[in-house]
Amino acid sequence: MDLKTYEDFKSLQGGLDITFVESAIIKLLDYLSKNQVSWLEGITLINDLIYLKKHNFSKLSKEPCALILSWIATNYDNSDFIEFLGYEEKEGEEEGEEDCKEKQIVDVLDLTLNTIYHISHNTDVLSFLKQRLQVAKTELETYELKDYITALEEYQKAEIPRLADEILDTVLERVDRYFEQDYEQKKSEHLLCGLRETIVEYKSSYVIAWCIKSEKYTSIHKRTQFIGGGGLFVSKHTDLIQMSGSAPFTDWEEWFELEIDQLELYWRLEITYNKQKITALKALLNCSTANILKLRNEDSKIIFEEGENGCDLKTLKQDLDKSGIENELKKLRRKRS
Repeated sequence: MDLKTYEDFKSLQGGLDITFVESAIIKLLDYLSKNQVSWLEGITLINDLIYLKKHNFSKLSKEPCALILSWIATNYDNSDFIEFLGYEEKEGEEEGEEDCKEKQIVDVLDLTLNTIYHISHNTDVLSFLKQRLQVAKTELETYELKDYITALEEYQKAEIPRLADEILDTVLERVDRYFEQDYEQKKSEHLLCGLRETIVEYKSSYVIAWCIKSEKYTSIHKRTQFIGGGGLFVSKHTDLIQMSGSAPFTDWEEWFELEIDQLELYWRLEITYNKQKITALKALLNCSTANILKLRNEDSKIIFEEGENGCDLKTLKQDLDKSGIENELKKLRRKRS
């Protein structure tokens, strides 16, 4: 396909071989330079084109990566960035001039940094980002650059093993069938699909990111976002597939393991009986000596489980610790009732 005009590049469809994407990127960068396309419009086209490649873990080679970084370096211009707290799109309202400017700043930074992520394996993007950080104009730009530098440094250190193609294909097939059934049964308003390159393996499961099927080859910054939706978990040894939430401090792997085996978590506080501490123990438990001795088991432990006698185990543990009474609070699993 001959790529010469803006419409030619916009008409490309997803699922392209990486060699075609690289060739198209080189032609696009030449088009952008000759036509003096703006930073925002240019980075949008570059980012869109990167997302059209097949989901087979292929990556851009050194030449297109270097050319993209060179184009970004040439066009990166923060001279008219304005200081603001953030941009929030107002549904049903027309954007004012200031809101439009704020949105453009957010968009151009997001798209530029995401594009840089996709070339970071083959170019020294960290040096570029650190140079830009030194001359950042606003708090937003400073924050975004610092955050991305940290994220990229962690990403480059991480070694995420790639799963065998047979496993990836099997998981993706199960996931897409699950989404198709949900859509056919009208459980979902949208037909969704899994994203093959996002599959991660855990002990008992796999987790995969997803999107609307028609947006499979759309830039992450243009995909429809779903509030509260997390990764889709797929059991290795059962038919269970379940959507997680998005709460940042929840151990979703553990949550799904519990779902697989129909277990629930509960807390158990084990207090070691010590006759030297019996006075303090009686006060904390509001018990007589006789009752304390009855509570003690054959291992000289006094056991309380979550929900018993309305006792707050975490608070009791804190009080026991202050009194120097040996204890251990354990998180355990049991079959759901």
